[in-house]
Parts: sequence; structure tokens; C-alpha cells
Amino acid sequence: MLVCGGQPFGGLGPSGPAEPGGALRGLHGLNGRVEFESIGLLSEPFGLPALGVSVGLQGFQVRGAGFEIGQRVANVRDGFDGLRIEGGGGWNVDKRLNGSGHGKKIPDFAAQSEGRRPFDFCIREVKSIYLRALDALSAATASSFQKAAELADRRLHEIEQELTRNQNIEEAKKVRELRDQLRAPSPAEPASASTANGIADFVSIPEGAFSMGDTFEEGYPRERPAHRVKVSRFSIMRTEVSKTLWNDVREWGLANGYADLPEGGGKGPDHPVHTLSWHDAVRWCNAWSEKDGRTASYGLKGAIYRSRNGEPECDFTADGYRLPTEAEWEKAARGGLHRKRFPWGETISHAEANYLNTEGTAYDLGVSGGTHPAFTDGSPPFTGAVGSFGPNKYGLHEMAGNVWEWCWDWFQADIYERRFPSDPQGPEGDSLRVVRGGDWGHAAVHARVSARQGVKPEESSYHGGFRCAVSRPEP
Repeated sequence: MLVCGGQPFGGLGPSGPAEPGGALRGLHGLNGRVEFESIGLLSEPFGLPALGVSVGLQGFQVRGAGFEIGQRVANVRDGFDGLRIEGGGGWNVDKRLNGSGHGKKIPDFAAQSEGRRPFDFCIREVKSIYLRALDALSAATASSFQKAAELADRRLHEIEQELTRNQNIEEAKKVRELRDQLRAPSPAEPASASTANGIADFVSIPEGAFSMGDTFEEGYPRERPAHRVKVSRFSIMRTEVSKTLWNDVREWGLANGYADLPEGGGKGPDHPVHTLSWHDAVRWCNAWSEKDGRTASYGLKGAIYRSRNGEPECDFTADGYRLPTEAEWEKAARGGLHRKRFPWGETISHAEANYLNTEGTAYDLGVSGGTHPAFTDGSPPFTGAVGSFGPNKYGLHEMAGNVWEWCWDWFQADIYERRFPSDPQGPEGDSLRVVRGGDWGHAAVHARVSARQGVKPEESSYHGGFRCAVSRPEP
């Protein structure tokens, strides 16, 4: 067990005997402030051998019986001159890292604690040093971590949350970048479709029933009553549609009958496209379907819906791309979790999502008091790149925050009272269409998986985007 300032700490992983493949061990500090017997940071499930750690009087040293990656073993040392990784088996990246400034010298924990509890201080310092070592190592060998990445993501997510709570935004951003490098394929079934860059990931969502709506009875009346809904198997994009993908399909569409597809907006090529109406989104879905040789999902009076001249119908039996129904969206957002507030659990912070942090909400653990500091630069919108945050258990990113997402359904505030038990597709017609998920400029209450809004289908803003679904499991 790790003991800091007389208090045990096990937040980084299971503690236990240091054994091959097992532990960060042997850390001793000054004045009894820090003591390690053993702590399993990257242990047996990762397939990585032991990483020994000690603290000298003038700085951290990380040295070990090996950090095994595939067939290669690297000894890691963080000493006086900065981070060094000295390898076995012909692998040595010492020259790349030596003196790079990664080293962290700590003459005295107590002298640097600045009145904080030694327990809190040493956790931050140990995590910071460890992350720098892992960051350097994984940057050189990210592909070797794929089998371990799902477990690694959980550990790093805990660290990112703590860094965010401590307002260490830059370090939290680095951890999030590291999580992106290490992230493993989702346990859900992947599928693929053509894009400008070759592949757009889809995830197959299994058939099943779930509790739809506000199970906490804390949100808006339009989210209640919670009710049981069964949804057939379908597939949905792993991320929101990016500006790059939008541009690629739009270019094809303009040359093939989709003359009025707008340019749309985007903070960058890998950010979600925004400033597009509901009609723009469904016509773009049809263009993508035709471009890929699929049957267009949306039609009007027997013709493919290519220009905005009425309200289309959706053929849910077609193999083309389309917007998800509201029920499909919520089932996917919940990620298989039962009666949770967010796609990952009960609370939210800027470690998990890009949203507006406000005071007074018990489940909002953010500390910035505004939009996400990592993305608040220049002028709005303050979106993040698609895939900036970790996936839910279905492997879907940004199902909370970043941009609102259009759904197929017409919006009615009391629709849940009618309780359609299987594959609901919304009311017959109304004046608003459903958007889900919250965005960068709205508070945590709107990022809950049950939160729903109605927006005029002809409206567009830099708060809204979308992602595509497919009725058949494998697009």
C-alpha cells in the first residue's frame, strides 16, 4: 500500500506485493513524508513488468527490472539531468530524452508543500512524475499498449479528474492526450464506412431495453416519466461528424444534385462541423449514402431528398446513413449503464466533457467556472476535436457536451406520457426537432443523458452538430 503523510492511498490501482509484472515500489522520502511498500500502477493486466521507483535527496529516480513492451525491455530513469529511458534488446532512446526538462527535483517534500497536506501534495507529485515517464515511453511505443489501453484509460481518467479538480489544466490536457494515444478499440462491435481519410468508425449497439428519461426525477418535466423502451440493433458513429468528413461528402454532393448543401462551420478540420440545420444534416446523410453506393434513407414523394423542398420521410429499412432516433441516441449515450446521470456515471467535470461549468449543481465537479479552459481560445465556438474525451462503454465519444446533436424525431414535451415501448420514432409532426447531448456553452444539466431540447429544424448555430446512424448493424 502507498502511504502519504500517514494516510493510505490506493487510487492508482490495486496494491499488493511487488512481483514480476507487478508494481511501482521502493519509494522512500525525507522526514517520513512518503512511503511506498508497493502499488500496482501498470500491473499484470497490462502485460508490463515491474517498474521500480526511488527518491533520492535531490530528485526522483525511476529505475527498474524492466518495462516490457512487446519483446523489448526498457529501464526508466528520471534523475538529475532529466528523464532518461535506457533500453535493453537494442532499444535506447536516451539521447532523445536526456536533459529534456522532464526531470523533477524535489529536495524536500515538506519545504515545497506550501501549507498543503503532505498527503495531497505527494499524490500530485508522484502522479506528475509517473505520467511524464509513461508519456515519454508511450509516445515512442503507443501501438504496443493496445491490449492494455482500456485499463490504462481508467487509471489515467482518475488522474485527469484529480488534476482538473486541482485546476492543473495543462497537466490534465496532457493526460487526456495520453489517453488518446493509449485508447484501445471498443469492446462493442466496430464497423466502418468510407470517408475523406479512409475510415469513419461506427459501433454496433446491441438490441435491448433500457430505462429512458430522467430516472433521478431532477431534470425538466419534458424528460419524464422515465419509461422502459426496447431498441433494435443499429450502428452509430463513434464520434460527431467532423468538418473534414462534412467537406468531403459536401464536395461530392455539390457535383451530384445536392446544390444547396451549406459550407458549415468548424473550429478546425478535426472538430465537429456546426452551423447546419436539421434539413442540411439529413440531406448530407443522403449524399454520403449515395456516394458510398447505399440506398438513401430520406425521401419525399417517391424521390431522393436532395434539396430542401418539404419534410422528408425516413426509410428505416434502408442501408443508408441517417440521424439516430431519440431513443437510439439515448440508448447509445448510456453505454449499457443502468440509471446513470452521464454516459460514464453520476458526476461530471472538465476531465470528462466540454461543457459550461457553473456553480450550484452537486453533480458538477468542475472548478473552472466557465467554458472548458483547454478549448477557450480566441472567439467561439469553443469546441474540441472529435474524440477529445474518453469513450463510454459502447466506445462512443462526446455523447455529452461539445455540440448538440440532431435526432430524427419531432419534439413534443409530453411525448413520454404516451410510452411507445419498442423502437419509437417520435410523433407524426410538430414544429421542433429533437437535439441531444448538450454543448460547450451550456451547463451540466443539459449534458445529462436524459436531457432533451426542441429546436426549429431550419435553424442553425455554432452550438449544434450531429452524428450518423445506420439501421443495419454493419455499414
